[in-house]
Amino acid sequence: MTEPQCSPGSELLPCPFCGADGPSTADTGVYWIRCTSCMVEGAPFDTEAEAIAFWNRRAPAQSAWQPIETAPREQTVLVTGGDAIYPVTACWSGLSDECWWVDGQEDIHVEIGWPTHWMPLPAGPALSSTLRPESSDV
Repeated sequence: MTEPQCSPGSELLPCPFCGADGPSTADTGVYWIRCTSCMVEGAPFDTEAEAIAFWNRRAPAQSAWQPIETAPREQTVLVTGGDAIYPVTACWSGLSDECWWVDGQEDIHVEIGWPTHWMPLPAGPALSSTLRPESSDV
């Protein structure tokens, strides 16, 4: 499949995962952006302009992906890269195998091959008072 570059005047930001320059657009009836280095892809859109706008969105700097070597070992974080094709919640296993595990239910954990980047989990949504149970309901 040929991967045409973006139309003139449509500038793409570097890959948010690996930082590589030169992602390309792919057109198979829909448009999406693919990093030519780590192969991560953006969501498909009807127009190239929509795909570029989606690719160029960035989270606030405090949530940026950081090298896995700087990840805290005592909390669950989001990881990506390695065998983690999509971001997943993971925790560090300090056991003899010393690896990252997908954070699962109870004692179910799946080892993932060495991810390359991490970021903190986002804060959960604030609960409105209408969602909180009344004291008599508890």
